[in-house]
Amino acid sequence: IWDGSEPWLFTRYEDVRVVLSDPRFSADKSRPGFPLSSGVAAAEVNVGATLLVMDGAEHAAHRRMLMPEFTVGRSQARRPQIQRTVDACLDDLIFAGGPADLVPGLALRTALTVICDLLGVPHEDAEFFRSRTATMGMIGLPLAEATGARTELFDYLVDLVDERHRRPREDFISRLVVRQVRTGAMTRETLAAMALLVLTAGHDTAANMMSLG
Repeated sequence: IWDGSEPWLFTRYEDVRVVLSDPRFSADKSRPGFPLSSGVAAAEVNVGATLLVMDGAEHAAHRRMLMPEFTVGRSQARRPQIQRTVDACLDDLIFAGGPADLVPGLALRTALTVICDLLGVPHEDAEFFRSRTATMGMIGLPLAEATGARTELFDYLVDLVDERHRRPREDFISRLVVRQVRTGAMTRETLAAMALLVLTAGHDTAANMMSLG
């Protein structure tokens, strides 16, 4: 691969099941010999671990911390706000007249607005989030620029965690600050990394699925 190393590639269903369930294999990217996908991935190894790179009990513990935020009840409660966001996007598209590009006009805008509301990010900072996540997802970008965008987002979220620690609100970060950071179960950096994971997974993935649909 990119760094000259030669990792194994498993393609058969049964082999993949073994790799995913055998404790001799690990998702921890900091372990020696881990087949990192790029120079950007290598540079990000020690920048805020999330449950995507955790094994066993540690992974299960962080997953349990997140689960209350994504219950069916909480998701249903967000429906009116999501509906208002979609309606606003469609109204703007109709007002502008055709033709229209649904990716930036509906999918990306809806996903970003909803995830910012979930995390408690002020609406005036949404464009900062959009530009930084777009930069992170660009293929072939110089290493310094790609890692710089992620660092900017991470630092912003650390500051937001500190702000919610001082003045909690009714949002994802505030609830985890009260339940996890204040009790010592999680550090502010770990919560910021978790929020960054929710941002990128909830923003890009949701927008891509809406576009494909």
